[in-house]
Amino acid sequence: MPADRYLYVARHAEATPDETRLTPRGRAQATALGRRLRDIPFTAIHHGPLPRATETAHLVAEQLTHPVVPHPAPEAGDYLPYVPTDIPPHLADFLAQFTPEEHTQGPHLATQALTLIHYTSTTTNLLLHNNTQHLDD
Repeated sequence: MPADRYLYVARHAEATPDETRLTPRGRAQATALGRRLRDIPFTAIHHGPLPRATETAHLVAEQLTHPVVPHPAPEAGDYLPYVPTDIPPHLADFLAQFTPEEHTQGPHLATQALTLIHYTSTTTNLLLHNNTQHLDD
């Protein structure tokens, strides 16, 4: 049975050291991603609020054969949705960098992020996230 909804999640392309924009390599990465996804009829493209995610989203959108306008979404940015009680030390160190306020806001933003996905009979969304933390790193 085919899926009713599809969600594609991608990390922003390579950013400059100050993270204000993409590097030339990052622009090439974003353009290549758009070409690879060009024939997918996306319903929406959501991206985090930082410039690197915004630029990635627009470069991807420029390559699509089915036009879609990227939408900025703070809910697609960096936040801490949940902190488990039993985590490996390397992840504990990563999670310790977040402030108490970020720990409190995270679950609320995670709930809001779920509303980004339009639940119609057939939807295809691309979510460009600012930070992807691999659990097996």
